[in-house]
Amino acid sequence: MKSIETSIIENIKIAQDFYKLRFFWDKQWGVLQAGNFCEIKVNNLSAPLLRRPFAFSDFNKNENFAEIIYQKRGTATQILVQKKGIESTVAPIEDEDTDGQFFVSFEDDFSVEKIHIIAPLGNSFYYTSDISAKKRIFAVAGGIGLGPILFAAKTAPFPVELIAGFKSENLVPGMDVFYGIKTKICTDDGSDGFAGNVVEYLKTTDVNSEDLIIACGPQTMLETLHSFAVEKGIACKVSMEGMMACGVGACMGCVIQTKSRKYKCVCKDGPVFNSDELLWDY
Repeated sequence: MKSIETSIIENIKIAQDFYKLRFFWDKQWGVLQAGNFCEIKVNNLSAPLLRRPFAFSDFNKNENFAEIIYQKRGTATQILVQKKGIESTVAPIEDEDTDGQFFVSFEDDFSVEKIHIIAPLGNSFYYTSDISAKKRIFAVAGGIGLGPILFAAKTAPFPVELIAGFKSENLVPGMDVFYGIKTKICTDDGSDGFAGNVVEYLKTTDVNSEDLIIACGPQTMLETLHSFAVEKGIACKVSMEGMMACGVGACMGCVIQTKSRKYKCVCKDGPVFNSDELLWDY
């Protein structure tokens, strides 16, 4: 884990309220794994006070970059959207207070083209040896859970199919995001790809106990996916979300309960867990 100030390469919109942020990553900072995340301080002011966690969506050690995919949904990401990179044409915003949201201009920010991160944090979908006997990977993403699953699909040790679910087609990124990956798009309203959610699509496939399911997305999706995996006897690994203010297990804001009744921190002990390790009905 390192505290890093790094340059933004690009910050582009890929779908409605979804963005891809690419930034410089020096080889000496380590090799990123699918499932790892970073904590970003979006400015040097007192608001927003806390860092925000973002899962890595890509990493290229030869070209020295890392990426995250994020959704504009709160004060911190409203500020992050306005960051300009080396290849960006995003214009600065004005100081204003809209609908109770706090915004800052670039003059108030510590750097137009830099962000401060703590990374790499967390474990990986592929750290453990229990996947060695598997034949295929079904990589399942729901909404903003796309980032870590996209990275996992790109670095999968076995043949992989990426299943990405969204509410409607306006939230689906352009297909260049999925370049080189066997992908199935699912939309709740049927406006693009398979009409239905990701679990409904999985039920139409030949997924079996020789396969591995990995997933990230809303907790209701993960819980339904866990139930499906248990029913079919399929191993399932899930990347969980939580209020990871510190990223190192100090603040205890992201604890979840396991079946053993022991509490674990999403940031320090995860964010990737075997789904059958977790207590889903607490």
